[in-house]
Amino acid sequence: MIDSIDKNTARTLKKVINSGIFNLITSTPITSVSVNNMMGQEIRKYNFKDLLTERTLDSESLETGVYFLSVTTHRGTFIERLVIR
Repeated sequence: MIDSIDKNTARTLKKVINSGIFNLITSTPITSVSVNNMMGQEIRKYNFKDLLTERTLDSESLETGVYFLSVTTHRGTFIERLVIR
């Protein structure tokens, strides 16, 4: 089940970016992030062992388009949309 506290407080600092890095912030530690394209194919997966609530991720190798970030914390998983221009 998706934790409503995480879903409401989690955010990317920029949901539309040109390229480069972006920040993802949640209220509970992030354990993994999957980057999926519009067809649902996993493009990249990040797994984390430390207990941080803020992550800086690199989008440099992603092509222009819409992606979905599947963010997993200790309280559940939620989806965040990311547009790369």
